[in-house]
Amino acid sequence: MAWTLAVAQILAYAQAVVFFGWSGIWSASEIAVPGMMAFVAVGALIASQRVHNRLGWLLLLAPLPVTINVLIDEYAMLSVLHGVSLPFVGPAQWIVNWGWTPIVGSFAIILARFPEGRMPRGWRFIDWLACGGTILLAVGLGIAGAGPGNNAFAVRTVPSVAGAALFAGSALLAVAMLGAAALLLQRYRHGDSKLRSQLKWILLAAIAIALASVYMAVVEVAFRTPFGEAMLPSTVVLVIMPVAIGVAVLRHQLFDIDLIVNRTLVYVLLTAILGGLYIGVIELVQRLFVLYTGETSDTAIVITAFIVAAAFTPIQKWVDGTLERRFGGRDAAARVDRISSSMQSVVRVIDPHRVAHWLVDELVRAFEAEGGVLYLRAH
Repeated sequence: MAWTLAVAQILAYAQAVVFFGWSGIWSASEIAVPGMMAFVAVGALIASQRVHNRLGWLLLLAPLPVTINVLIDEYAMLSVLHGVSLPFVGPAQWIVNWGWTPIVGSFAIILARFPEGRMPRGWRFIDWLACGGTILLAVGLGIAGAGPGNNAFAVRTVPSVAGAALFAGSALLAVAMLGAAALLLQRYRHGDSKLRSQLKWILLAAIAIALASVYMAVVEVAFRTPFGEAMLPSTVVLVIMPVAIGVAVLRHQLFDIDLIVNRTLVYVLLTAILGGLYIGVIELVQRLFVLYTGETSDTAIVITAFIVAAAFTPIQKWVDGTLERRFGGRDAAARVDRISSSMQSVVRVIDPHRVAHWLVDELVRAFEAEGGVLYLRAH
């Protein structure tokens, strides 16, 4: 059943991509199709591998309203863009305005049930907040899309009612997401190493989505980029969330997450620092050129590039060292190097079997493994 639902939705999205490409329609909503496919595929995989974990079914069914909405959108586009005479085109366009909203409310519901698919007692309010916010969001979009008509009372009230519903719905969804984040934090604080590693995969996905959101805001505000184009990275990184959930729930290469998070933080901070350095230096050099020559010069770009290139390695080492001191001991490979450096100084004066036990214990802790074996040569 899981794979039947998954294949049906993936085929619907695939033909939608063909239709949108044929019609020349490409916007953020259409580019979000790979993200929806990822939700469906990972949901089917979890539902088939972890039968009693409801999280798989939630991931599988969450994109279903979007799937139906895409098909309705195609129906309306056949009439609007291609001149096909079809009934109920107006209602179809109206449904398209709000039919996708359940996917937004499902995010908090899914995260609150990570990783076992169960909601603990006392946290059910997250479901109610998410459902209420989704309903208000859909109502607001539905009222705004319906149009005020010729009624003078509607002209005055519909915009305010739609705006209030949109604001209230967005607020409830935001509170639901905060509640889900608080629940994940509580699980992290009281969980074992395996659960913490699972939650770190969600942290990694959250970092990627947050960076894409920051990019969207900066590009839209600073460069006046159209909202659909600015939102493009956010729709692309949507794929990361179901993939992270799938890796965490199925526990595939689970304990590689420490190194991945470490490298991600290093290069995110490095990019931010070098970007700020580039902007600051080029602005300073350009001002100096204007001060002494009266005009700007392309030489400032060359000078800035050399300065940033020279600063790359020292800044990278500084960021690496800072994160290592702050989150030290989490890189298993570095810990193995430290262990091996101390081995030669003690191996000649201590019983080899005692050293072997110590080495296995250290490596088990380094890799957060369940056990380890070391084979010794004779004598």
